[in-house]
Amino acid sequence: MVARATRYYRETCAQYGRQPAPEQIIYRANILLAESDEKAQDLLRAQRTSTDAFPLHPAVRDGLLRLDSRNIAGEARASFIGGALPINFVGSPDTVVKQIKECRYQTGAGVIDLMFQIPSSRDAGDLMRVLELFGREVLPRIRDI
Repeated sequence: MVARATRYYRETCAQYGRQPAPEQIIYRANILLAESDEKAQDLLRAQRTSTDAFPLHPAVRDGLLRLDSRNIAGEARASFIGGALPINFVGSPDTVVKQIKECRYQTGAGVIDLMFQIPSSRDAGDLMRVLELFGREVLPRIRDI
């Protein structure tokens, strides 16, 4: 889907005589990183079954879901799935590195803007541990792609 959207963007730019460079294509994505693939999948399952995935008053949440749709390669798509944004990268550091490299290959995006997901946690320490894991195990391996 993202590769199709990026291709659509490049084709539209070309109609106006513009060719965006990789650093001019930003891919915003959600990431769920854990020490192992199994742990990441457990967290993903917990998020999908949580009633707290999108913690707003139900009337506000439902209103936003009706109003918010995304144009993906010329097609309107809902941005939320089951009350939560979709997770684009899920797994251990090794798995996430492979996923990010494949994303770069498929889309040509030179910038990936990541929103870290910590399902069912309100503890800032959980987020800090995931950010440290990302900085130690993922970032050095994707820096040059």
